Amino acid sequence: MLRNHSSSKHFRFKWPATVPSLTFSPASGHLLAGSAKDVTLTFQSEAAVKLAPAQLKLALSQITHAPELADAPPDWDSRSQVRLPL
Repeated sequence: MLRNHSSSKHFRFKWPATVPSLTFSPASGHLLAGSAKDVTLTFQSEAAVKLAPAQLKLALSQITHAPELADAPPDWDSRSQVRLPL
């Protein structure tokens, strides 16, 4: 679980995409002030793999929303879908 303990700052996060056999969901997204987000880590390999401890670095950057969204910023992550009218 990712948790943002700030009461006023919003962040964008992104997990590394180049880790063999590992997939993060969501892989990227926004972590709003005071919010938390569950993250699922999936390991999948076609062949036997010897695992060794390794550091995974999460990229975090502070973001600000447009003034019209400041009171209710949208929650977004890479699992989100945008539906366009037909």
